[in-house]
Amino acid sequence: MKKTLAMLGALLALAACGRKELEPVVFPEENQDIKVNLTIGLADAFEEDPETRATVKKTWDDGDVVFVFFRDIASPKYLEMKYNNGSWTATARNGLTASDLSGAPEKKMLGLYLPYGSEATVATGGWESFTFSDVTYNGIIYRDKYAEPYTYDGELHGELNLMPSMAHANERYVHFDVSGYTKGHTYALYLDPVQSISFVMLHAGIDGANYDMSQKALAGHVDMKRGVLSFSGILKAAAVGKETDYQFSIIDETASVIYTRNAGKHTISKHSAIGLGDLKDASKWTATEFVYLGIDNASGEKICWAKKNLGATAVQGEGSYGNYAAWGCRDSYGLNGTFGNYTTTHVSFAEEEGVSGDPATAALGGLWRLPTEKEFEALIADTDASYPADQNTVDYGMTLTSRVSGYTDKSIFLPAAGYIYEGDLSEEGRKGFYWTSSSVDSGRIYFGFFNAFRETYSNATHHFGMSLRPVFTVPSLNVGATGTVYDPTKINDHKFVDMGNGLGWATENLGTTSENPRGNEIEWEDPDPATLGWGAPWRTPTHEEWQWLLDPENTTWETQIDEHYYFGYRFTSKTTGNSVFIPVKPSWTSWGNAYYYSSTREVSTGDGYTIVMQYMADFYEDEFSADGQRWGESTAFLRPVVSLQ
Repeated sequence: MKKTLAMLGALLALAACGRKELEPVVFPEENQDIKVNLTIGLADAFEEDPETRATVKKTWDDGDVVFVFFRDIASPKYLEMKYNNGSWTATARNGLTASDLSGAPEKKMLGLYLPYGSEATVATGGWESFTFSDVTYNGIIYRDKYAEPYTYDGELHGELNLMPSMAHANERYVHFDVSGYTKGHTYALYLDPVQSISFVMLHAGIDGANYDMSQKALAGHVDMKRGVLSFSGILKAAAVGKETDYQFSIIDETASVIYTRNAGKHTISKHSAIGLGDLKDASKWTATEFVYLGIDNASGEKICWAKKNLGATAVQGEGSYGNYAAWGCRDSYGLNGTFGNYTTTHVSFAEEEGVSGDPATAALGGLWRLPTEKEFEALIADTDASYPADQNTVDYGMTLTSRVSGYTDKSIFLPAAGYIYEGDLSEEGRKGFYWTSSSVDSGRIYFGFFNAFRETYSNATHHFGMSLRPVFTVPSLNVGATGTVYDPTKINDHKFVDMGNGLGWATENLGTTSENPRGNEIEWEDPDPATLGWGAPWRTPTHEEWQWLLDPENTTWETQIDEHYYFGYRFTSKTTGNSVFIPVKPSWTSWGNAYYYSSTREVSTGDGYTIVMQYMADFYEDEFSADGQRWGESTAFLRPVVSLQ
């Protein structure tokens, strides 16, 4: 294994918006225009290595937002710069006025960019600081390194060069990405020498900022355009430039699966972007199911139990016994393993040459380990035990069902796998013996059960071969849920659903507002109105894509009245089970119909086709029909889509 960490492609290459025709600032609260001309660049600050290049952001994307603050202008006023279709749009926020910017001929300004925090807004915080609301941001933070001057004379000029911003200069940013994630799931990464960093506030003088570094987990952010799951954090100063052991643990909080990877010892000295490959690649990642029973340890951490014994291939029955190990022996064995060295080797859990003596850590890596005596006692105290009727079978064991409110549907099964002594297996199918990582002078502590008895004991010598049930603990199991600000089902502030044909179908029509929840009927004009209105990668579906949605081979449909009392059709995918509601309008001839644009061109006119959907009801049957003709309509609704492939 290489002893230098392979650094992947530059996370952010210099990407500046050149000076174009000046665009007016939008002042929502007053009718004033200021011309703005800002050059905004992202610094290439990350080390790269061509051997294992990560797929990372290198240019501005539609929907990116840069927050611009000004010295001597009271918070929470700021200028929002939003990138779309190759240019920036400036919008004054929180009461920023033209007169605010027209004071001194030269001031200072500062740009702030949160790669996955474009939905953030600045909260009212008085003069002392700019605080953020609407999101819990967890990731790389970019600021311009020095406050740049700007001048105002009916125009706003300036240059922002955004650099990684940290709480301490001797730390380094690290950015990781993986593929093979499941859409819609929530992820968190745990890595001992790395911790998260969250932006808290920017001081009114714009020369200082506060950061929250109390959260150990890195929340996963889905990068739809690059097809990766990204994690960003701070490499602690103690690990910078030093050979460090990297044990990765990525928790799929939705599926209760933890992926672990032992990357070995490496050295990181600079800001680094690191690719970790495909989570589904079993040669790199070990995937293990776990169960959280609602039971915490004395420190308030969540105790998560492996669903199966270490080395087992099944939860119950054939293959459920798994491996056996001596206490403190990092190696574990199946029933046909060699146990001849129990009395002379590996008699403690101390690390030898940097390798843990814990067999769960050695086998699974990451956060996994054997439970302590206290953790087994907490398990006994907060669960009810039940046993199968028949002993002396491979199905026999103990089911522990949580008594904790909200978790009474959660349980784990501990097979009665017996124990091994001097090479012989005893008590299998009758009793269970499970090592803890704890010990006392009188012996090593284990958990045992038979019939209705279950208790921890401390009189075993280390050379007994007992079963192993790994655990890990984390401060929280909703890190990704609260920290993921980039919604994996939302692009450019618009939500979509995956219907199974490689497309995300928007959940609303173009032009939808709270006052107009059905959207507007528009007249087609190039360029694509969906892209123009919502930004790339949104577009209008083709004729064939509409036909796929309406084909009964692919979807089922039903009439529905939505929460706004609009009549329409609910299409449900036979592939994904997801559904999308398409509103229509009542007519004289039917309960409802509507025209929707496709982007497929009609040869003679060059216009986009319209798809008409119509629902008719009479005394005998209901009927739904769809057609791809143009029908001579001059306007139609538009339902945007985005490619998910």
